[in-house]
Amino acid sequence: MKKKRAAVLIAAAVLGLSLLAGCGQKQEEESSDSSAKPVVVQQESAELVQTESAEPAVSSNASYLTGEPISSDYQNKRPMAIMIPNDDYGALPQYNISKAGVIYEAPVEGGYTRLMAIFDRADYENLDKIGPVRSCRLYYPQFALEFDAMYCHIGQAVYAEDFLNSGEVDDINGLTTDGVYFRDSSDGRKAPNNAFTSGELLLSQIQAKGFDENYSDSYTGHFTFADEDTTPENGQDAQTVSLPYPVNTPYFTYNSDDGMYYRFQYGDKQVDAAISDTDHNQLAVKNILIQSCPCRDIDEKTYKEIDTTAGGDGWYITNGKAEKVTWSKADLHSPAKYFDENGNEIQVNKGKTWVCIVGNDDFGNVSITGAQSEAQ
Repeated sequence: MKKKRAAVLIAAAVLGLSLLAGCGQKQEEESSDSSAKPVVVQQESAELVQTESAEPAVSSNASYLTGEPISSDYQNKRPMAIMIPNDDYGALPQYNISKAGVIYEAPVEGGYTRLMAIFDRADYENLDKIGPVRSCRLYYPQFALEFDAMYCHIGQAVYAEDFLNSGEVDDINGLTTDGVYFRDSSDGRKAPNNAFTSGELLLSQIQAKGFDENYSDSYTGHFTFADEDTTPENGQDAQTVSLPYPVNTPYFTYNSDDGMYYRFQYGDKQVDAAISDTDHNQLAVKNILIQSCPCRDIDEKTYKEIDTTAGGDGWYITNGKAEKVTWSKADLHSPAKYFDENGNEIQVNKGKTWVCIVGNDDFGNVSITGAQSEAQ
């Protein structure tokens, strides 16, 4: 089923009125731990300076997610975005999350974060266990639209229902559709963090729902990739990158030997449980993008409203260097574009990317440290 792009403005307007009303209660499979202090952020505006966007530099047989080589059989296949919990009371470790080409991390209620892992078809279709899979918050499927991705979750907050039912996103909801996930408590975990999906189940749902398996004819990619590996020319040292998420307190450290940023949270390595080799199971990415967005609490349970189209400030971090950027979006379906301080669109290095969504009030608490420098 091809999404009706023309309906996006109407859907977004209706959705905005619903959010401002601030009504409704949570409707999802699981409950949240509200004992942690929530992140309370407020809206800010940012003035952006930019020039005309460059054309996405994705060659034939290259992934739109990573820019890296991919079989011609898969290059035009739409990716799958999967909601993955990130709490420390039963969700960890996650399975096969390292196979994702792009990971989005954003705040949710209770001061926690939740992840949306975006997989190329070639990287998920043969996986027998992905997850655990959890519920939707409104802003995650909006980010998924930027990649023309199908979206998998189990349940949702009430604030996401209108958007999920609007037809704007090709939605696979395990709460209302049979055959999306299976339970596995073999490692001792309990519901709701024992629900997983697989490549076989996802493909069967794509076919059953009649989703278009190929990218839209108008899709030209999210990132603009550099032809060759580059380092920000005027970037500052970025050996350690710490994010202002109050519960998992995540950070990345740079390894100059392989040019990758390794992920830590809850005071330890973040690992992929599907990789048995404990010396090589830590999550690592080539690029980090930090994206500041207007963010506020919309009810007493600290559910968030995050503006995914407002534009704002950010950081692009790769090869041990960080440069300040701004970002903007033309509309809900268009990908975010990132610009350097001269207004030129940045070219992202090929490889996996972790996108950290940070509320405007918390953006100044991002810590980037190097041998002799620190940015806050």
